[in-house]
Amino acid sequence: MAPGQFGDYSTDIALCGTQGNLGPLPDPALPSFINRIEVALPRFVHRQTDLEELFLSRTQDRRVRMMLRRSFRGSGIDTRHSVCDRFFSGDLYDSSARATTGERNRLFIREARELSRQVGERLLEHPGSPGPEEITHIVFASCTGLSNPGPDFHLIGDLGLRPDTQRY
Repeated sequence: MAPGQFGDYSTDIALCGTQGNLGPLPDPALPSFINRIEVALPRFVHRQTDLEELFLSRTQDRRVRMMLRRSFRGSGIDTRHSVCDRFFSGDLYDSSARATTGERNRLFIREARELSRQVGERLLEHPGSPGPEEITHIVFASCTGLSNPGPDFHLIGDLGLRPDTQRY
């Protein structure tokens, strides 16, 4: 399984450029290319089997347990990366061990922006990488969360890219 393909809060970014044209709209006749692809994963790693047991421990309902087993075992995922070191406890969860979608999404917004900035800086610092003024496009993917504007929007300012950088 490729890094960033599955897992909570992973961030994949590609910075793209065109040769010879730094204007607002690159000439489609000039060759475009992906300069480099970089992946950032959160620091906490959880085994899928551990998470399955954790979720199973939270219910005795036979049908729910059967669905959980099928979901976890049929996912094809061995490990998950997360910004959370544990589930159902900590600042994100209430006294009933629940977190709202809004609370989880606020965590995504903060953490995804930071992971994006880190991976963008690594891309730009790599020997032979173009400078911020040469980047014409950002291709950004995240498998979790939602924000508008998204982390790709913030990358333009966070990395000092040109304001007309296209985002995909």
